[in-house]
Amino acid sequence: MAKHQKHRTTKHEMKEDKFISSVMGGAKYARENVQSVVIVVVIVIAILAGGIYLQSSRINRREAAATKLGLAQIAYDTENYMEAKDTLLSLATSFPKTDAAKTGFYLLGHLYFALGQMDSAETFWNKFLESGMDDADMKAASEAGIAGILSNNREFDKSAQKFESIYENYPKYFDRGNMLWLAAINYQGAGQIQKSVELLEKYLEEFEDGSKAMNTRLMLAEMRVN
Repeated sequence: MAKHQKHRTTKHEMKEDKFISSVMGGAKYARENVQSVVIVVVIVIAILAGGIYLQSSRINRREAAATKLGLAQIAYDTENYMEAKDTLLSLATSFPKTDAAKTGFYLLGHLYFALGQMDSAETFWNKFLESGMDDADMKAASEAGIAGILSNNREFDKSAQKFESIYENYPKYFDRGNMLWLAAINYQGAGQIQKSVELLEKYLEEFEDGSKAMNTRLMLAEMRVN
């Protein structure tokens, strides 16, 4: 008579048993602790809803900031400069971390410069440069504005160095030739004639058809005579 062979549980079956036991245990816990389970579910739903709300809120903030920036640009284009300034200041206060606000810092620099308020212009250009916004032309223009303020304050050496650094650090800047020329002019104002001559000659080499080429040739002729 054949002996009855005892069934040996395989690893696969053991895993299945543990899985079933775990599921059954979870179901039993849920039945016995309905209130606790409901609270956990509510918390999870609240977290998910909070994430969705936060994302929606961020989108709404970006849209509101972009709208303010658009209104400021319209005011500026229609020469309502005070309204443009107030709108940009409101944008900077209400939505300081948005790209629209960072662009607003840049525009406020230009607006204050045009209004002759140089300290405020420099403040907002520096705010833009520190904002982390990665737009090479806007960064170059902001630094050029600050260099212009230095020149206006007769700090010709600092101004010249800054214009020269813009020329060197922003090779694709649309107004790069002008940065080199302004560096030369400010070195001349600082009494560094040889440095000024070097940069003017460099300007003619690189921008022989530039808008300031004719004046540059006349300046060089006069500087060499003297």
